Amino acid sequence: MSKRANEMTDDAIAAELKKLGKEWDDFRADLESMPGSPGEWMYERMDELETEQRRRLISLNGDIGRRNQR
Repeated sequence: MSKRANEMTDDAIAAELKKLGKEWDDFRADLESMPGSPGEWMYERMDELETEQRRRLISLNGDIGRRNQR
């Protein structure tokens, strides 16, 4: 099982987003022929990771140049 996004380092989030982005692109090519929402779990995970990235950018009083990685 994957860690929750808020428990991951910035680098780990970026790496997983890159991996999921590639998988999503490959997966989307096949979605036209599939009924329903087969990629929903992937979309939701990417949303969780991207939301955590944005939260970190606006946290610490808007200090986007974080000195210490989580």
